Amino acid sequence: MSSADHDWSSAALVSKLTRPFALGRDGGPGGWWILDQPLLELMGTEVQADLAGWHQDRHPRFPSERPVRVAPDWICEVLDGDSGCTDRTARAELYLLGGVSHYWLLDHRGRVLEALEAEDGRWIRQGAWTDGASVRVRPFEACVLAIGALFPPSSVR
Repeated sequence: MSSADHDWSSAALVSKLTRPFALGRDGGPGGWWILDQPLLELMGTEVQADLAGWHQDRHPRFPSERPVRVAPDWICEVLDGDSGCTDRTARAELYLLGGVSHYWLLDHRGRVLEALEAEDGRWIRQGAWTDGASVRVRPFEACVLAIGALFPPSSVR
């Protein structure tokens, strides 16, 4: 079971990405399917990611099947409790070998977004950002992402 902070961060990121990238609003390019808690099958292994996205050029139809057997172009795991170790090791390896090209780790405790990109069979760190940063992060670099907006306000914590 996830924590309230986990749920907040996951919902905040979905909301920030859906309008510009899934719906093509707010100056965004559209062209993405973005799902919350999709069941995936990668390399014969079923896994439920926190968030995943498929560019419609590669997956033109909405990924409604369960499990989704087409590797997402992007996955984000929201770190929560003991999940951080698994998300950084076993899941990172599965996602890399399974064909995911962009992997984000959203740490609501540290209030950090870390972005990785697959290159030559390994993850390359694009960067890590925290409160106060407004950045463009691949594959969603068409819009600026305010990192602090991805975490619960201090008054809620």
